[in-house]
Amino acid sequence: MASAEYPFVFCALFLSISTFLDNKHLAKAFLEHHNPHAAKPHFLPHEHTRIHNDALRQAQSTLSVVIDPAKPHLSSFVRIVNPIEVFDGGKHLAHIEYSCSDGDLIAVQMFLQSDDIPESPLRVFHHDWTCSRYASGTRRAYVLLTLPEWLTYRPDNLQPLAFNVIGLELKVWILSKRQILSCVHWNNLNCYEKAHVKGVYPVKVLPVYQRQRRNYEANMCLSWDAWIKLKYFNEGKVLRCEVEKEIVQLVDFPVAFSDANSGITKDLPPFQDIGLINKQQRHRFNPQFTISTLVYLLEHCCSDLCSIMHRKSQTNNNYITPLLFLTRKGLIHVQVVLENGQAFGMLSNYRIPLKQWVRVVYKQDGSKWTLSVSSGQNLTNVVVSGSMFPKPVRYEEGEGLIYLGGSSVSKAFRGFIADTWLWRTTVTKKDPHLNSSSPILMDRISSYITSCDALQERMLTVYETYQSQRLSLIPQNSCSNSLSSLLPSSSHSSSSSDSHPPVCQPWERRPPKGYRHLWSALKTAAWRSKYYEKSFESIGRRLHEKALQYLAAGGLSTIPVILPVLRQASCYGNHKASYMLGTLYAGGINVDADQNEAYLYWLVAAQAGNRLAMLALANHHYQGLNAAAKDYDFSYNYLKRLADLTVKDRERHDADGVLTEYVRLTDTDSLQVHKGEGGDHFLWLKYQATKGIAQAQLDMARILFWGQRGIDRDVQQAVDLYRLYLMENPLDEVVQYDYGIIHLQLLMLSRQASIARLKFWGSEGVKRDMKTAVKYYEKSVKEMPRNRVALYDYGIVLLRVIRHANVSSDQLISSLFTSNLCDPRILPIPLGQGTEKNVEKALEHLNKSAELGHAPAYTALGWYAINFQRDMKAAAKYFDIAARMGHRDAMHNLGYMYKSGQYPGKPADEAKALLYFQKAADRGHIDSAGVVAEIYSQGSTGVERSSYKAVFWSRLVCEQNPEIGMALRKGLDAYLEGSWGESIVYYMMVAETGLEVAQFNLAHLCEEDHDGQVSAYVRTDCVWKYYNLSSHAAQPHVISQLKMGDFYYYGHHGDEDKSSAVRYYAMAAKRHEPQAQFNLAYLVEEGTEIDTTVWKSLRVPSDVYNTDDKTQLIMTLYRRCRDGGNKDSYLPCGLALLRVQLLNLWENTH
Repeated sequence: MASAEYPFVFCALFLSISTFLDNKHLAKAFLEHHNPHAAKPHFLPHEHTRIHNDALRQAQSTLSVVIDPAKPHLSSFVRIVNPIEVFDGGKHLAHIEYSCSDGDLIAVQMFLQSDDIPESPLRVFHHDWTCSRYASGTRRAYVLLTLPEWLTYRPDNLQPLAFNVIGLELKVWILSKRQILSCVHWNNLNCYEKAHVKGVYPVKVLPVYQRQRRNYEANMCLSWDAWIKLKYFNEGKVLRCEVEKEIVQLVDFPVAFSDANSGITKDLPPFQDIGLINKQQRHRFNPQFTISTLVYLLEHCCSDLCSIMHRKSQTNNNYITPLLFLTRKGLIHVQVVLENGQAFGMLSNYRIPLKQWVRVVYKQDGSKWTLSVSSGQNLTNVVVSGSMFPKPVRYEEGEGLIYLGGSSVSKAFRGFIADTWLWRTTVTKKDPHLNSSSPILMDRISSYITSCDALQERMLTVYETYQSQRLSLIPQNSCSNSLSSLLPSSSHSSSSSDSHPPVCQPWERRPPKGYRHLWSALKTAAWRSKYYEKSFESIGRRLHEKALQYLAAGGLSTIPVILPVLRQASCYGNHKASYMLGTLYAGGINVDADQNEAYLYWLVAAQAGNRLAMLALANHHYQGLNAAAKDYDFSYNYLKRLADLTVKDRERHDADGVLTEYVRLTDTDSLQVHKGEGGDHFLWLKYQATKGIAQAQLDMARILFWGQRGIDRDVQQAVDLYRLYLMENPLDEVVQYDYGIIHLQLLMLSRQASIARLKFWGSEGVKRDMKTAVKYYEKSVKEMPRNRVALYDYGIVLLRVIRHANVSSDQLISSLFTSNLCDPRILPIPLGQGTEKNVEKALEHLNKSAELGHAPAYTALGWYAINFQRDMKAAAKYFDIAARMGHRDAMHNLGYMYKSGQYPGKPADEAKALLYFQKAADRGHIDSAGVVAEIYSQGSTGVERSSYKAVFWSRLVCEQNPEIGMALRKGLDAYLEGSWGESIVYYMMVAETGLEVAQFNLAHLCEEDHDGQVSAYVRTDCVWKYYNLSSHAAQPHVISQLKMGDFYYYGHHGDEDKSSAVRYYAMAAKRHEPQAQFNLAYLVEEGTEIDTTVWKSLRVPSDVYNTDDKTQLIMTLYRRCRDGGNKDSYLPCGLALLRVQLLNLWENTH
């Protein structure tokens, strides 16, 4: 920002700021801005009947209102009606409502928070008055708010002072007579703190150079030198460049962390001003910066160290200055890099408290470091530690990225992180006390954890009581010696009953209201386990299942009943219940919509690993929905962790796992196919398969193998059907390949042996029999010596027996081959089981398969060369051939070779590696998609960092998570069974994750409103919301675009908006939708003006639309509608075209 033309201006600016900051008394006199012209309070008549109710209502709706809970008989309150949100200069009239007692003092103040002012927070406005005894009830006053000119206007040549404003707070309070005497320093905050009724309102101030310029000539007579400065000094050149971001907010919304290698990655925009750049260079070994963060720890580190924040080099992954890690004992490990490149660390002496918000402030001032930890209520308990490093500290801001939580080299802590700030070039004089961005949500997180801990502690007594019952019923290890001892004595019983009335045992007590299901779950758990905490999972699961039973039986009307059950399940660690709770609050399903409550349960669920919750939060941060901050780095934090879990989830393949299938509720043909085992389509297919129809057997096999179309997975039946199909079609090489894959991955028995049980990757139990599989493949190869797939499979079988070598994590991790069973996953090949080793025979068959042009065979040969022959040149050759043939595994392996520098004769090449990873990811390679996302998240040589692209690629992986498929299937099953409310809940759970098909189906359900479920119980406009979200998805559905166009055309939310309607119709028309083309033509007929860019986007010839007569344009659109190939649109579009042609003919001939 420096300018050589006017050096004396900057000198004057520097001297002015220096004088201002050094002279404390001058600062106070200049900044303390009392308003003598504020309007006197204007009181309203007596309103006794409204005082107490108004106060309570206002306290609920306006969080800045505080009523003294210790004195409920007092009806004093104070609030600002429609408080100012942004102070953009000038004067503002504050409308104040209050109720007070005789002699009370009412005050209005404004306090400024700035790191440029030593006295911060500094009072910049004050006005007060005394409550009169002649007026009572609710009163109103109007106070004129003004700020000092240096805060109202942008700096100029006459007023060069400019201060960075962190925050401005408007405070109102009432002091009683006795409290006034103890409040003597108006400029301090003690008056506000002592007040029994008070309120605070955050106010934003425009950035320095967005403020208005002061018009001096209109208000005063300027001196000659002042006039010269204003007229001839080109202020625009001095103030032209944008303000540099020296204070950066890294986190402005609570984010959940778990002990995983994921976190928030942030980069800082480089300074542009040469002065700031030079300052950074000068302070390279004398750094000055401050980091402030709010963290909530659920537990201390489970491993040696967990990251709160750190930086690492982008070139070698080495840690660089600074690093704040958490230890097992809860201490903070501080580490920096000294000028000689040596890492040096120190340990704080204070144990970070758990389960409360804690502010951690780290300051680096040269070699001196200071760490302050604020905890307790209002963060008033402050512990400060610090020391000196033995040598100068090295710090280069552009050397690496900032990682909050985990990264690829470190795991995060378990808990939450909130407001985090970085002062890039400044050591703050005092610990910053900044306004929280999400105070309500942060408070609810803390309250949730506290209340759940209290619930678990209270229920321990109930659990122990039921355990006592169990122990009382366990028979003693002894036998009675006579029959009479087992028979009751009448005389004894009679006397006993007379002298001792019946006593109710503790476990026979009735549970309190709202706890019946919890007590039942506790009883069941107590009878099964003697350890309370180990029973949490089963207790939570039973409560969640009970809630689902209510929902299935009664629909949305049961929501008030199941809410407390879901809350209890959530407290016991069932976070499927947590996510459902959050969805109910987000959608306002028979409960008032509450976004803070929704985010609370989603954050808790995401922290614990719930897949849908992570995807929902990622989606909200990606799009900036509701109150969630739009931040791709926040989104990637959740997606990175979910992508890692998705790969594991898909490899695990539980028995109830299903593929994610996109079925639209408007597609009647598809609905018939997905009706499950009772559907006509499946029954007919099953009938055909039993009659020996080959294609039906194949279709059935694939449906049962993957759990498609609403059918539960049954791998045993799938293998049987594959075998039957191959008996009739032995030359079908694709199905031979499928069947071989099942042998290799699921290790089935031969087609001559009966299949008893099948263990599908450790879950369902068929005994593995590799020798039988080898015999089957050997027979296939003999019968089909030129079947490249069979040759390949047989070679792989023989290679399986090679024992694992000790392969480092840097070596290739891709599998030998990819399944061809309609699924894009890579199926890893376990080694070390089966027949005797026969490498030569395996390679012989793989080479034959490769010669016949089978790409996976080349990949397998490359895998063998690199892992067992250590022949990188041969491996690269094979991978190159397979990659040219389109095999994604080979592309993935080439990507790793280029990334790690293992490609023969070529150095590491990040850009080329990314190219191969992207090609593999485009073909559905999940591991490659994850690698591409990681590269874009971090950036590398030749690859610019892009959080947006990182989110895009990682989401492709996450959408394949089986949890999404299961939720979609539950929604579809409920719909097919006519359980409308249940279907709405499940589809909303998926819709909030950003999956377009779920958003579309939910909007359709809301629009149809079966049995009045939506109109009676859904308190949000779910039709508009989810059609709108669907229409803006990455791959929007054309019907959603048409619906949104119709909403705007007819005025769904008020007035018509035909320009927006045109925009949506044009989006649909680009996809050749006849209805959209018809609507556009009709709008033109109505006389609606449509911008020429629309016609250009639709590739309408310019000579058609660039005329005053729109007849040709209308006929062109109707003709496209008619000839689009849709039989349903042919007649209406043809008739419309005929009408226009006849009218045009009539006009031309008459």
